[in-house]
Amino acid sequence: MPRYMWSPDWDTGDAVIDGQHQALFQQLEKLTDEITAESGSLGRERAIAKLERHIADHFEQEQERMEQTHYPGLGQHITLHKDMLIQLEAMVVAHLRDPEGTPFDLMNFITTWHLKHIAQEDKKFADYLKTQG
Repeated sequence: MPRYMWSPDWDTGDAVIDGQHQALFQQLEKLTDEITAESGSLGRERAIAKLERHIADHFEQEQERMEQTHYPGLGQHITLHKDMLIQLEAMVVAHLRDPEGTPFDLMNFITTWHLKHIAQEDKKFADYLKTQG
């Protein structure tokens, strides 16, 4: 049974953004599999790098969508994304310094941050999109 399951309650109503959120959960699942399979630090590093790229790409595309729709909360949203990426990078660096450790703290951070962000901040964008017809 998957450990990271998407809930339709988190849908924003934007198919692209929702698909990216769902892909994030799938990548968290793959990273967990890499860790539990003990495939070595190289497999984990590749999975972490892929996850980092997905998050950065998603943030960029989400912000572009917000800009296209003239979302009034865009500036604050960008700040939240930047702050998250700074925290993420610090955690990845810490993991790289100790490759024998497991990145469960990193995964927990990503999961917790995104669940809260989707439920609160991305829902604000979803509500805004609904008012735009």
